[in-house]
Amino acid sequence: MARVQLENVKKIYSGNVTAVHDFNLDIADKEFVVFVGPSGCGKSTTLRMVAGLEDISEGICKIDGEVVNDLQSKDRHISMVFQNYALYPHLTVFENMAFPLRLDKKEHVYPWSEEELQKINKKIEALKAKGGQEDKIAKLEASKEKGKVVKGYSQDEIFQKVIDAARVLGITQYLTRKPKALSGGQRQRVAIGRAMVKDCKVFLMDEPLSNLDAKLRNQMRAEIILLRKRINTTFIYVTHDQTEAMTLGDRIVCMRDGYIMQVGSPTQLFDMPDNLFVAQFIGAPMMNTFHTNLVEKGGKYHVEFFGAEFPITGEKGEMLKEKGVQTR
Repeated sequence: MARVQLENVKKIYSGNVTAVHDFNLDIADKEFVVFVGPSGCGKSTTLRMVAGLEDISEGICKIDGEVVNDLQSKDRHISMVFQNYALYPHLTVFENMAFPLRLDKKEHVYPWSEEELQKINKKIEALKAKGGQEDKIAKLEASKEKGKVVKGYSQDEIFQKVIDAARVLGITQYLTRKPKALSGGQRQRVAIGRAMVKDCKVFLMDEPLSNLDAKLRNQMRAEIILLRKRINTTFIYVTHDQTEAMTLGDRIVCMRDGYIMQVGSPTQLFDMPDNLFVAQFIGAPMMNTFHTNLVEKGGKYHVEFFGAEFPITGEKGEMLKEKGVQTR
């Protein structure tokens, strides 16, 4: 599990084209954050910078307190689900899901079996009887305490991790099939399963439902909610669909032209938009807007609209008063 911090992050492409401007965000451990906005707003670029698939032009990205700007994707402890599934067509569903585990060559420590411990103890006794073997004895004692160190996962572990993920996603019956024999929803489940089997700190999803039809999209949205409860790790989810954002996210980051327009809970963005763009982008149907006159009299505010006056009270009225907003 991990906290993700983005500090003054920028992405500048050749030709001095800036895709992301001064992006600042602090994502708490186990939080589900959704990046939402129209096409070209920089949400996928930001996600790819977190994943290590795009270089960060300026600023700092931290995962679990560690600066990861110069780390390769494989060393960032992240899992990612792509929009186009990115499955290997020549491999079965099982092998697609097992692929990241077979590539993992990190050291794993396991407890010794009783039989293995007996063998180690016999070696130690033989070395003691021989005499003058203190260094070797110390190494064996340390190894006995630490446990068995193995690079990568065993075949049994790979099998169990894939089966467990397949059961959660309901795709155990498809494990021997190849991707061409699956529907769009089934392929997306396989892609999610491949990301699930890894022991990751951050789970990244780049518009995973955009290729699905409306009915299947609703079904998969519900499954992602259940998946989040089972995995309980940090999620960053990218979508252009504000319904997905409102349904899935603990917090929403609304973006436009590479800038953050507002960050807040779904309720905050819906009820209290910070600007006209958020007001019109979030919600279906779109919020209606009108040109009116804002009038201030004696520290109180009202809106004049077609000859009628509508007082502004409560929190909004206090906010206008604190900022000293004048008649406009």
